[in-house]
Amino acid sequence: MDLVEAVKIYRSRRKYYRLKSPIMECFNYLDSRHEASEREVPYSEVNPTLERLLRSQVERLIADFIAQLLEGRREYMLKPEVDFIVTVRGKPAAVGEVKWGTYTRADITVFLEKTASIPGRKLFIAREKQADHPEAMVMDASDITSLARELYSSKQLKQPWRRG
Repeated sequence: MDLVEAVKIYRSRRKYYRLKSPIMECFNYLDSRHEASEREVPYSEVNPTLERLLRSQVERLIADFIAQLLEGRREYMLKPEVDFIVTVRGKPAAVGEVKWGTYTRADITVFLEKTASIPGRKLFIAREKQADHPEAMVMDASDITSLARELYSSKQLKQPWRRG
């Protein structure tokens, strides 16, 4: 039925299972936390949860996009906790951190320290560029949009919704 997806955990045979649909995941979380299916929940009560879920979905979207761009597989890493890792034939091609709020150069440094032992490109993705770092590729929403336009305008992906 394609309701659940499995995401491999890096350097492990284990997988992380979650609902494939962002809407279903959001409803399930709101129902378990705020009993949304049983009562009227005011927006002010669920707003912080919705913002956190939105950031999580942006992270998921960007991770899937980078995996498609590099023609690799999106994986998670638990220790240290990394937003996403993209492997190509089992080897890390990119490691990424998504910060959809404000960030500082120190956040980039912490990310680089956590991922120092992992080979591959270090991608730090934010809504808007606020700081750069010489060791990481800092990208913002406009950079991601430009990459998507380039990817989908190429001959092989002229119509990404069609298979075959």
